[in-house]
Parts: sequence; structure tokens; C-alpha cells
Amino acid sequence: MTTRDTADGEAHQFMTASEVAAELRVSRATVYRLLHAGTLPGRRFGKNLRVPRDAVATYIHNSRTGGT
Repeated sequence: MTTRDTADGEAHQFMTASEVAAELRVSRATVYRLLHAGTLPGRRFGKNLRVPRDAVATYIHNSRTGGT
């Protein structure tokens, strides 16, 4: 998983729709569909939509294991 480090070495907790799309190897439109369907949780920060990094990891894990 691609991470961006902060000044103190910790990874950012949230990903942009573009980062999620790159991680899942899908289009941004697909990411927005997953967000609007509630499959991926998202949060708005002003006008920007962000997805928790751990939610993306959970989504990937669940898709590999069949949702269990």
C-alpha cells in the first residue's frame, strides 16, 4: 500500500479518491460509486472527500476472502 509520511514519520490516515483508485486499480468513478453505495466509508473535509486508509485495507481483505 502506498503511504505518504508526515514530518514525524507517521502515515496519513486518509486517502484521496485518486489514491484509492490507484490502490484498487479502478477508476475514480468506481471509487465514488463505492462511497455512495456505502461499501467504502468516506468523510468530507471541506469540499474534499477522503477515505480512511484502514477502510481501504479492510475492503481489499474482504474482497479477497469473500466478505468474511
